[in-house]
Amino acid sequence: MMVRPIGRVLAVMALLAAALGPAPADAAGKKIKVEVQVIKASRAGDQIDPELKDLAKQLAKLFAQYSSYELIKTAELDLPLGKAGTVDIPEVKSLTVTPREERKGKIVVGLKMTDPKFSTDVRLKPGARLLVGGPKLSGGVLILAITARTSN
Repeated sequence: MMVRPIGRVLAVMALLAAALGPAPADAAGKKIKVEVQVIKASRAGDQIDPELKDLAKQLAKLFAQYSSYELIKTAELDLPLGKAGTVDIPEVKSLTVTPREERKGKIVVGLKMTDPKFSTDVRLKPGARLLVGGPKLSGGVLILAITARTSN
């Protein structure tokens, strides 16, 4: 039986601990609330859904080629970091939402659709809203308004 000096074993353990770094504080069990507003933009008419009045200026500026905005649905997901949730979207199979991490005051959220194929990570300040233009829908285009914040 081979016996190694305890000092050498402790030095190797200290090096491993330093390389791995500290565990993220409260990462286990931390939940992120992600709100997804599914919006249909079109050129048919000039109506803005009353539920989108707080977004009207942003929508008109970023998606100026469209004149009508309809809120199709709002989904709220309360997800642990690293766990995916799904939002069903008409004419699109679904959107998978995965809060990946919270780092430097921002929340990284993965967004993925399989049909049409779309995948990206977005970085959001807690409570900030990001508008993402998506695929075509009958008579218009899909816009996603994404908001994320810590929920506990």
